[in-house]
Amino acid sequence: MTQQQNCPVCNSVLLHESSYRNVSEHVLFDNRKIVVCDNCGFSHVAPVIEQDELNYYYEHIYRSKNSEMYIDFDSSSLDMSVVDYRSISQLLLGRQYVANKARYRLLDIGSGPGVSFISSKKIFRDVDLYAVETNRSAKRYYKQHIKGISVFDDIQEIEDKMDVVLMSHSLEHFDIHDIPRLFKEVYDVMDVDGIVIIEVPNVDFRDKDVLDKRFNDTPHVCFFSLESLRRLLEKTDFDICYLDTAGSTIAESNSDESNNRKAITMERIKAEKTLLEKMKWTF
Repeated sequence: MTQQQNCPVCNSVLLHESSYRNVSEHVLFDNRKIVVCDNCGFSHVAPVIEQDELNYYYEHIYRSKNSEMYIDFDSSSLDMSVVDYRSISQLLLGRQYVANKARYRLLDIGSGPGVSFISSKKIFRDVDLYAVETNRSAKRYYKQHIKGISVFDDIQEIEDKMDVVLMSHSLEHFDIHDIPRLFKEVYDVMDVDGIVIIEVPNVDFRDKDVLDKRFNDTPHVCFFSLESLRRLLEKTDFDICYLDTAGSTIAESNSDESNNRKAITMERIKAEKTLLEKMKWTF
């Protein structure tokens, strides 16, 4: 086993290693291992990837044309007709913990295609929007399609206090040794009655079924079980309002039964689209 210290979340010495599946073949993630804590279920990449290397990767490679995470920001569009069920469900859950205000401020850290901003306008209506983003194309895209949005390279540049901070599938991209500082910066930028909404993949590598049936690890550097996420948050100044899992596990989503359900669903969607096209001509 690679020489390592205790689990950075629970301090346990009950650790083991597994291979890192770099199906995406990004060089930065070559020759890596995953260290799994058998006590709390937290896992992380090893050896640690240096911060400047990660920053370069996310700024120049993560959304590039040769990446499966590519977004063509220059030709994409965004308007109020967009319906994104993930961000809507996240914001609706968080909304019940936020005090009623005439106007809100929302910060999205890792906003990707920006659909969360459309969802936030539908749920909070009067809301000022903020983003932390380093990708230049994404910055231009947000400013072009989201009126009045404020975009920053670093959260420390923000002077206003946020009512809502959204981190949807972004925390797993931060190295575990940088997360305490990140949480401190988020806490400092929040209003006294604000809320942080975090969603991460539920990946508990103590479950051999999950470990064996996963497809790809790139570009995640942290992997959270429900228990390890709770333990990590309990070390912060935040109060936990709600913490749970939803949806299928990786093992379940890759099962033959799940794949059959997906195929049936896709066929049904195709049939419904065909019917709708016929109705357009009929009426």
